[in-house]
Amino acid sequence: MRAVYGFYADGLGVAQNAEQMLVWGTKIGLLTCEAKNPIIATEITNIRIDLAQKYRNGYRLEKDLLKSYQWFLLYNENKNFEQDFMQEAYIEQIQALEKELGPKQKEQAKRNAETLLGSPLRNVQNLHIVEP
Repeated sequence: MRAVYGFYADGLGVAQNAEQMLVWGTKIGLLTCEAKNPIIATEITNIRIDLAQKYRNGYRLEKDLLKSYQWFLLYNENKNFEQDFMQEAYIEQIQALEKELGPKQKEQAKRNAETLLGSPLRNVQNLHIVEP
């Protein structure tokens, strides 16, 4: 799964293509993480965080802090597939991003994430907490 996304992101075997990277990243990133296979759930979670960081940094995608926060919120839905030390690093990134966004922007990002996911976010209350 991540391979197709990575091929377009890094230009491995195909021309580097940010549009196709985003298409595949979104398709994979919006799959349900309740997969019985933790490897697949981890891949989905990793793509969500990768998109959040690409939008935050303007790396291979136009910098967009609202979209970055949206993908961080989606990542948060199943961050327990990440190791504790990685969760801590991502929480720091989320907190830094929140300082750059206003309340209306954060709420808009939440609505956008819920629209993409097709359901309400269920883990927002734990956004700043490391989960086992």
